[in-house]
Amino acid sequence: MRDGDYYKWGYKELPQNVHDPYWCKSRIALARNGVLVDTYWGSGGDGARWTFEDAQRLLDLKFVANLDELAEIPPNWAWTYHPDDVVDLTHPNRGTCYIRKGAEPHIPAQIEKLEKDKAKFLRQAESVQQRIDYLKEQLDLKQALG
Repeated sequence: MRDGDYYKWGYKELPQNVHDPYWCKSRIALARNGVLVDTYWGSGGDGARWTFEDAQRLLDLKFVANLDELAEIPPNWAWTYHPDDVVDLTHPNRGTCYIRKGAEPHIPAQIEKLEKDKAKFLRQAESVQQRIDYLKEQLDLKQALG
């Protein structure tokens, strides 16, 4: 483990007498100054933390990347890059999205996303048009009766 390493983690054995051992934990940790810190409250917050030695003993760790290999991007830009170049470390309380340094925007990924969005909006438009048609029929019927 070295400073700047990001890991996804889980307990090897769940702590006893704890209702939800993952409460207020992102299960994403950053190594800093000999300590692994869960990022739920930010990398320097009051969240769960372990020495490197304790982390290796108590946690199942999956290395993600080192900060030196990454460039931060706004999460809503991730779709413009190849999925293999995106390191999404966002979580419900915050988090950060990165790309691997040197990654370039990826046109095929952008086309795929735009096609999915177009299909979604076409389905929504069809649904809205069906509602408009129904309301028009109901309005015509009521006006004919009234």
